[in-house]
Amino acid sequence: MTKLTPRLNLIANEILPGETMADIGTDHGFLPLYLWEQKICPKVIMADISKGSLQKARDNCKTAYPDVDFDLRLGSGIEVLETGEVDVVAIAGMGGLLMTEILGVDLNIGMDGSDVKFIRRGYANAASLKGLIHVDLYLVMRRYMTLERYTLERVYYELFGEEKIDVPGDRIYEFWDNGGKELKNLFKYSLDDVVSTLKIAQETLPLNLELTRIVGQPFVDVTRMATGQQAEWYLVRKAYEVDEVVPNKPNMTMKNIKERGSNSGGYVKEPEIGLHENLVQFDFKSLYPTLIISKNISPDVLVKDNSSYNAKFEDFEDYETGYDEIDNLKEEELSSEIDNDDEYYISPEHFFKFKKEPQGFIPSALEDILNERFSVKNRMKATDDPILRKSLDVQQQALKRLANTMYGVYGFLRFRWYSFECAQSITAWGRQHIKKAMKEAEDYGFKAIYADTDGFYAKYVPEMKKE
Repeated sequence: MTKLTPRLNLIANEILPGETMADIGTDHGFLPLYLWEQKICPKVIMADISKGSLQKARDNCKTAYPDVDFDLRLGSGIEVLETGEVDVVAIAGMGGLLMTEILGVDLNIGMDGSDVKFIRRGYANAASLKGLIHVDLYLVMRRYMTLERYTLERVYYELFGEEKIDVPGDRIYEFWDNGGKELKNLFKYSLDDVVSTLKIAQETLPLNLELTRIVGQPFVDVTRMATGQQAEWYLVRKAYEVDEVVPNKPNMTMKNIKERGSNSGGYVKEPEIGLHENLVQFDFKSLYPTLIISKNISPDVLVKDNSSYNAKFEDFEDYETGYDEIDNLKEEELSSEIDNDDEYYISPEHFFKFKKEPQGFIPSALEDILNERFSVKNRMKATDDPILRKSLDVQQQALKRLANTMYGVYGFLRFRWYSFECAQSITAWGRQHIKKAMKEAEDYGFKAIYADTDGFYAKYVPEMKKE
C-alpha cells in the first residue's frame, strides 16, 4: 500500500472519485499509484521528461503490482497528453517558473510587458522584473534577526508582539470549498498576509535603503547580499575614491585551507555556576573595529617576512597566555618587547607585523565609517524631531552593521582583501585586551565570572581590592 507525504496527500484530496488524472513530473509515481490503489481514479498516467525518474516510477509499479500494465510516458510537460484525455492534471514538486512554462502561461508582468527573469545569485536564483522592485523579505529577515524559524507569523510576532490571523495550511481548501463564514475568514487571512508583509517591509527596509546609500549598489541587490558582500562592495567603492587597486578574489584550494589551520576566535570564560549578586558588566566599545584601526591591521601594511621576529621570540612560541597566567613574568617581558617597537604593531601570540605608517586601506575605510556613525549619533542626541531621530537611528544602525562585519570578512575565503594573518591578529589582540581588563578589574575588587569576546561580567568582592 502506497503512503503519501502530507503535501501529496493534500493534492490527492483535491481529486474527486471517478476522475482520470495525469501526473506531470511523476518522479517515483507515488501520487497516481495511490489514487489507483484507493480506486479514486480508474485511469492514471505517469509522465516525466527524465528517463531516470520515469524508471523509478516503473520500478515502483512493478514491485507493487507486477501484473498491472500502467501507462507511463516519457516527454515534456502536457505535450504527452491528447486533448481531453484526462479530467485532472497534477503538476507539483517543481519551481513556479517551470510550471508556468508547462501550462503555457506568460508571466509578462514587467512594466514593459517582459517576462520574469531569474538571475543566479550565489547558490540561489533571484527574480528580476523590469520596472518593478522585487524584494525577498525572507532573505532580509535572515540577516535582520535571529529566530528559530522565519515564518510570516513568527517574524510578525517578533517585530510587533501581535498574533496575525491564521488558517491551518491543510484546511485552506476546505475553507474555500465550504464558502460562507469560512470563506470570509479565508479572505481575511489572505488580506492579513499582505498587510503583515507590508508592515514588516516598512519596519525593516529603511535599513537596507541606508545600506544602499553607503554601499553604492542597487537596492534590490543589497537586499539579497550577505553582510560580507555588502562590506566588500563598500570597500570597492572606497577603493575607487582613493585610487586603490581592487584585488582579485583569492583562489583557495583545500590544501591551502588545511595548511592555514583555524583561527582561535575570541576569548571565552565559562560562567561560574551559581546565583551571583553585586554584578557589573564591562564591555569594549566596538572592540574589533577599534583594534583594526588602532593597530593598523590591513593586508597592504602587513610585513610578510616575520622571520626576524619569530626567531627573536622563539622562546615564547609554545607559551600559551591565559587569564590565570596573565601576570606571568615571561609574558610581561614579551609584551614590553612587542609594544615598544617603533616601526611596527606586532600581534601577540603570532607576532605578525603591521607597519605603523602609512595607514592601511581598510583601517582608513573603517575609520570613515566609525566617524560618520559618531557624527550621526551626535545629531540624534541634538534633535528634538522624532521623525529625524528615527531616520538618523537607521543610519547609525547601518553603519554599525557594516563596521562589525569587517573583522569577519578578513577570514572569508572569497573576500577580495582576504588575510588570515589579519583575522588571527585581530582575535589575538582581542584576547589580550579582555584578559588584561579582567586582571586589572581584580585590583579594584571585581572578579570575572563570565567573559565572551568583547566583554565580561564580574561580581564585587571587596576583599580582593588592592589598597
